[in-house]
Amino acid sequence: MSPIDTLVERTWSPLVLRAIVDSSVASDALLDLADLSIEAALVLCCATTAATPARTALASGLAPRVRSWDRVVDIAKRHAVLPLVHRYLKLECPTAVPEGGLRSCGRSGS
Repeated sequence: MSPIDTLVERTWSPLVLRAIVDSSVASDALLDLADLSIEAALVLCCATTAATPARTALASGLAPRVRSWDRVVDIAKRHAVLPLVHRYLKLECPTAVPEGGLRSCGRSGS
């Protein structure tokens, strides 16, 4: 075992790692999307690797209401989360996203 692996094992026990993941998933309750555009709300919702049913339902409801996928791409790029947003939409709610939307996110992310 390398010194880094040993340090990680000692520092980040499975219990600690689980608490970190649980905290990130629990943050769903903290998403206040009231003052955001549909596009910004979708980016905020999808900028995560921690998919939850509530987050996926929210993204599935927002995606069809997006007026400008170029704006989604611009916001996600500005915040350096475009790969996360594209991945989330593609894996968690592909049927809710128009084909052009996924294509825009994927093309811009490469």
